[in-house]
Amino acid sequence: ETCNGQDDECDGVVDEGLRVGGHCEGMCGPGDLECDDAGGVRCSTDPGGSDSVPRAEVCNGRDDDCNGMIDDTFELGAACDGEGACGAGVRECDDVGGVRCSTDADGSASQVMDEVCNAADDDCDGTIDEGFDLGGACAGEGACGAGVLECDADGMILCSTDPGGSMSGMRAEACNEADDDCDGAVDEGLNLGAACPGVGRCPAGVLVCGPDAEAVCSTFPGGPDDRSLDEECNGTDDDCDGQIDEGFDLGMACMGLGACGRGMTECDAEGGSRCSTALGGSEDGSEPEACNGADDDCDGSIDEDGGCVGDTCETAPPLPPDTVVRGNSAQLGDDYGDSTCLGPSPGRDQVFRLDVPAAGSYAVAVAPTGGGFDPVFWVTSGSACAVASVRTCLSGRAIEGAGRPEARLVEFLRADSYYVVIDGRVDLAGGPFVASAQPVARGETCGTAIPLTVPAQFPGTTEGRGRDLAGQQCPGGTLTTGPEAVFRLDLDAAASLRITVLPAATGAPAPDPVIYVTNDCVNVDQGCAGGRNIAGAGAAETLDVDLPAGTWFVVVDHPNNAGGAFLLEITER
Repeated sequence: ETCNGQDDECDGVVDEGLRVGGHCEGMCGPGDLECDDAGGVRCSTDPGGSDSVPRAEVCNGRDDDCNGMIDDTFELGAACDGEGACGAGVRECDDVGGVRCSTDADGSASQVMDEVCNAADDDCDGTIDEGFDLGGACAGEGACGAGVLECDADGMILCSTDPGGSMSGMRAEACNEADDDCDGAVDEGLNLGAACPGVGRCPAGVLVCGPDAEAVCSTFPGGPDDRSLDEECNGTDDDCDGQIDEGFDLGMACMGLGACGRGMTECDAEGGSRCSTALGGSEDGSEPEACNGADDDCDGSIDEDGGCVGDTCETAPPLPPDTVVRGNSAQLGDDYGDSTCLGPSPGRDQVFRLDVPAAGSYAVAVAPTGGGFDPVFWVTSGSACAVASVRTCLSGRAIEGAGRPEARLVEFLRADSYYVVIDGRVDLAGGPFVASAQPVARGETCGTAIPLTVPAQFPGTTEGRGRDLAGQQCPGGTLTTGPEAVFRLDLDAAASLRITVLPAATGAPAPDPVIYVTNDCVNVDQGCAGGRNIAGAGAAETLDVDLPAGTWFVVVDHPNNAGGAFLLEITER
């Protein structure tokens, strides 16, 4: 018998034993038993039954669609990624019949966090950085200005122009009554109002903002009670910068005007600076102006204020023995045209008076110091420069004598006043020169050495002098056998010197000089130059030496038996 509303067994009973019509609890609720389409029995509320009501399956732990499977369409337990930052979990039913990831909000393994401003969905609600009004207009702190709201590094919001923002307007805090660093404080860390000590001539004050937006003492430059002055050279910090007399190069080497020579920069009485050797300096090297083509009084002018005297015997300045004088005949007249021993000497002339204290032999020398001046000189006796009273004379012997030293030994028979007339061989020519008159006995040995100070120019002659020192031979030169002239240098400090000897012109006696430096007049101690005989005839000799402090002797010698005129120059190099 099957359930089909028929008597399959032909026993007069239809669907017996199948309880058709009886009460049942189907998968989809209570109903009545009835035949299904396959000859079986089902509850009328089950799917396909006469009372069946179709329903969708929801996620709730029940078989909502009455198919015998619970939550079969939701893939519960499968792996899933939670919303936003909630991470990996598994699928599970939510509270309203739907499905969720277990790490989502209200899930069994929820990873929800409070939303922060970090470009992430921290609370896993599908929205990023909600509630922060990002992009909205804002005003930065202090001087930082207008910007827009954005996230900061700590998950909070800030104005984009604030410190740390993408358009930060923060600057170092300056002293300007503004919040430059946008931290909510004005001029912090500058200790404004605190006492500050004085510097230089500026007394103590209080810290205030200066014109350069820096904290300054109120009495300093830029302060409201500025006591500073422009810096002067006076041993005081006038501009209150902690330095005294800066910008004046004090202690640096300098050259005084004119003849005042090398010195050190120092302050003058007017708050400026000067060379120590300048007029009025601590080592004032000025002298009364002479007629010598030099600025003797170091005022920037040469031979001014009637300095050129000695045009005649009546105005002749002195030529003291044992000294070197400078002269310049370029500005004087031609008062003495010739002499009995020289013939015409049409150049301009200058006269010096030589007071000889005792009879004896003197070396009188003249050396031009500029241009091509070719000097002629003679010595007269008596009270006037009369030609008839000429004692001795020496002139330029040839055109090649121009610019070279001239000298003559003069035997003075008695103590008296004599005149040295320095003329020029060329018509109306004159020029600068140095002149000296030395007893011949001076400079024979180290014991009688002629003292010099650096810088020095000395016109002299070795003619007529003795051969008192042992011969010396310079590298590449010949053993000296001639007469010598010895000079003494007393150096307070080490010095680098250049020593030059210019001999008389070719054709004059002994035109080939030798120079060397010694400390005992026995050995060459600090260099030697010259003595090349014919190869060096008429040529100047130069010797560069580095001398320690102490006493040194410079010797002018010759490689032959004759002597001759020379100009010795010693300068620092």
